[in-house]
Amino acid sequence: MHTVLSPNLNWHQKVWVRFDKLAGNAIKHAFKQAGFRRTKAPHWNVLWSRVLHVTEFAYLNRFQKVNHFPGTWELGRKDRLHRNMAKSKRSHGAAFGVMPDTFILPRDAADLLADVARHPGRLYIRKPLASSRGRGVRLVRNISQLDTAKPCIVQHYISNPATIQGRKYDLRVYAALTSVDPLRVYIYEDGLVRFATELYDNDQASLRRPCVHITNTSINKHSAEYLANTGAEADGTGSKWSLRALRDHLALLQLPWEPIWQQIKDIVAAVMIAVETKVNTLVKMHVPHPGNCFEVYGFDILLDRDWRAWLLEVNTGPDLSSPTPLDWRVKYGMLASLMHMIGVEPYDRSEEKRADKEREILRLTGLGQAASPPKPAKRSISDAANFTLSPFTPAEILPEVIRVMEAEQSRCGPWQRIFPCTEQPQRYLDMFETPRYNNILAWEVQQQWMSKHRHDMRL
Repeated sequence: MHTVLSPNLNWHQKVWVRFDKLAGNAIKHAFKQAGFRRTKAPHWNVLWSRVLHVTEFAYLNRFQKVNHFPGTWELGRKDRLHRNMAKSKRSHGAAFGVMPDTFILPRDAADLLADVARHPGRLYIRKPLASSRGRGVRLVRNISQLDTAKPCIVQHYISNPATIQGRKYDLRVYAALTSVDPLRVYIYEDGLVRFATELYDNDQASLRRPCVHITNTSINKHSAEYLANTGAEADGTGSKWSLRALRDHLALLQLPWEPIWQQIKDIVAAVMIAVETKVNTLVKMHVPHPGNCFEVYGFDILLDRDWRAWLLEVNTGPDLSSPTPLDWRVKYGMLASLMHMIGVEPYDRSEEKRADKEREILRLTGLGQAASPPKPAKRSISDAANFTLSPFTPAEILPEVIRVMEAEQSRCGPWQRIFPCTEQPQRYLDMFETPRYNNILAWEVQQQWMSKHRHDMRL
């Protein structure tokens, strides 16, 4: 069973984290407060690192966790994200239509030129395939100025963004993936609102002024108009707010936050479901143990004047540095609660090493084959759909994947699980390319528990 860590661990309960150069101050402090000790040795419990090559996952023991899944570029690269979302949209419709129309060059050059012919004067935005922090982003109205043979993506520009005090903004929303089979996806209750520092306009003269159109802090912080946050309590002012402050601002305008938040949850779920098949395949091929991987993503969301939420991109390595008190409050709180949620389990590394050696000897000699447990009976989707709770205790009746899921849910704190959806178990279930036993089982258990809870409430 996963444990909740305490800073006061006995010697045999020590937990270790290994960082590479990507780890910022909020990351390091979150691990320190959770009771982790830093190490460069291979006996770590958590590795916070760059994206690993798929061959590197093979060396993980069952107690180790890394902060990326194999296949993470399926949503982190702009071209692959678009391909996956477009494929799902063709198969399952409008639920995946959450991005502006996108063209991948040079592959879609003819389609882009046809789109220009249909919509003369339309504004487009060009982005590099795998860049971040607004680098290489350019607004284009005359497509003839583009080299359509150069790899990039070109999107319809959302020219009617919602503004506050005349300035465009976008939302940085944090999502976490903790399992792909069954799929478990969470969204953090707070995040950041990032403002452009110049008044919004989309006339021709403004196209060369990035601080009108681009909201990335890494670009706007160099503007003379940039107002840095000076205290966590000074939220709702300056060039960066929290999502909480935006929610309060909209409440003053009598605009409800919940419909917007539901759109954002739908976007996160759609992205994770769109890449699920490819990531699931890679996990099964390369990751030796369930629970070896977790990942936090930064979703960039734009609201238009009709309060429709649009997905701009997904960051697989979101900036977790904390240059201001507001950044610290949001990012440290997010990371600390994430460490609590994923449930790192201390282990005796000498005992695990001995057990690994014993398993290897049994494998090489064939002596372990006779003692191997029989293969489980083949399962079908109908088996999951027909699963029935009984009067016995959860430990007696629930499969391991469900016990792990519910234990994780009990630790999630400010993270909201959006799949399996706790309020509407059926939500998103029909959007998958491939129905999976564990996803159906999780839905069935959730649905029965909700039904039982409603029955108990009536009594």
